[in-house]
Amino acid sequence: REGASKRTDEGDDAEERRVVNQEQRVRRACHIFEKNTSEAVVYLINHEIIGPNADMVAGFLHRCTALNRRQTGSFLGAGIMGENLHENPTSDEVEQEKIFHQQTWIAYLDRCNLIGVPIDEAMRSILLYFRLPPHRRSAGILLEIAALQWYVKNKEFGSVHGVYIPESQDVAVKLVFTIMMLNSEVHNPNIRSEAQSDAVYHAFLQKFRASVVDDPALAGKRKGNVLRKRDQPRVVTIMEVPTEVLKGIYERVLANRLVTCSDTYATAPEFEVDWVRDADASAPALSDEQVEQDIEDIYSDPGFRDGILFNATSDRLPAKFNIEPPAWVRVTLRIPDADPKFAITVRVVGATSDASSSGNNTSSDPVCILPSPRLTFQSSGIASFVIRPQQVGYFTLHFVPEGARARYYHPIPPRSIVVEGAFMRQSVQVSWKRGDSQSTNNGRHMFGLDSQATKSHWVHCLEAALKASAAASSKAILRSAEKAAHVLIPPPEAAKSAPNGKPEASGTMARSAGEHSVTSAQLLATLIGPGAE
Repeated sequence: REGASKRTDEGDDAEERRVVNQEQRVRRACHIFEKNTSEAVVYLINHEIIGPNADMVAGFLHRCTALNRRQTGSFLGAGIMGENLHENPTSDEVEQEKIFHQQTWIAYLDRCNLIGVPIDEAMRSILLYFRLPPHRRSAGILLEIAALQWYVKNKEFGSVHGVYIPESQDVAVKLVFTIMMLNSEVHNPNIRSEAQSDAVYHAFLQKFRASVVDDPALAGKRKGNVLRKRDQPRVVTIMEVPTEVLKGIYERVLANRLVTCSDTYATAPEFEVDWVRDADASAPALSDEQVEQDIEDIYSDPGFRDGILFNATSDRLPAKFNIEPPAWVRVTLRIPDADPKFAITVRVVGATSDASSSGNNTSSDPVCILPSPRLTFQSSGIASFVIRPQQVGYFTLHFVPEGARARYYHPIPPRSIVVEGAFMRQSVQVSWKRGDSQSTNNGRHMFGLDSQATKSHWVHCLEAALKASAAASSKAILRSAEKAAHVLIPPPEAAKSAPNGKPEASGTMARSAGEHSVTSAQLLATLIGPGAE
């Protein structure tokens, strides 16, 4: 016992030394990043802090709170131009450098709030993560890729809540550049009068007016080299983007200027997670004993890591929820002091839900944010919300910073979560391999139970059956397995008479054992013979 304790202490000391060494290396990398961004990334890869791929680099740039965010923009901008290389690089090296940084930028954008929001709000979110590089050409390329990524993502997801998606990528790119120009013009201190503001608005609309031929096929009819008078094409003026959409963009930009993040000062909101029995965000938290008894065996947290200097706060959320949980997750966000000019909206974007651009709860969302998805810090530096599962599905929580002072806070990374069915709360899975050891013909059976006690009883029976069959022949095991299959899986005629009138699937499945009144004693007797205890 003393030896085991000593080994545990030695292991803790080794882990502490590893964490200290990692912190020193990350701080060293951040110091290098101030002067030479490419050298810092190479240092991180060489010391195995991040992997040598675009997604890992993007994750580091997105999460590390100690990085200068102006330098982040310079790194992406110079790299996408192929300028982060040694002297006299080959054309192939330059092309590879451009492709790598383009992939890094796309992976970076995927971590931003793009889906289900208007294009101007997507740009507002992106600009709060980093500062655009000073060079116009590289900044233009980054903005163009951002526009294309917003267009692709929303085309895949589909238009929701009236979010306008242009018919072509070219219009999306044009919108982004025009919005950036509009932002500078409407917030120009020299523009003060209402007449000047109206002129800016009409000039904004004018950029999306286009003259087109209403019938190109008719215009192609020629007699010699002269069009017949009745066949002359009619030129009409159309709007590339609907006027009401442009008006909405103008009003949002006018009311709330698009700003870039501060590179001199930023605070990372503290992120705390506990469990409550009530949907009230002020309800008392469950004790450690209650969490250990009811929660830890059900909820896993594989994404959380105590990354040094990393904003891994949202990883504290469970990776899986249950549609009928024993308790609800409560999240508490803290900032140093009350800030009436800062707020966070929690958006739910998922496979079974609509992405709400306004941050409002809807019945189609996999989860509901209570009491409100909009967290304000008007009178206190603390805000809380409770996550209540509503539907089975996969979703992502986005924490969207808002307000005039949002640029002074580090954005909270998004978190992807799965809501599982109620039967998954107490589940047992049996896996097996058919044939010889080289065979890949495997099988799996998963079923859910109504309580922890029933689950423990079933596990005991299955373990007993496996132990009893250890010395049995293959034929005997197969016969027992066939009998067990008849107990677990109803025959076709039974399936036809199911209450819902639909035949049930057989083979690898997930279902409740109670649906067919199968007891653990019946299964054990079927597998190892009657009389078993």
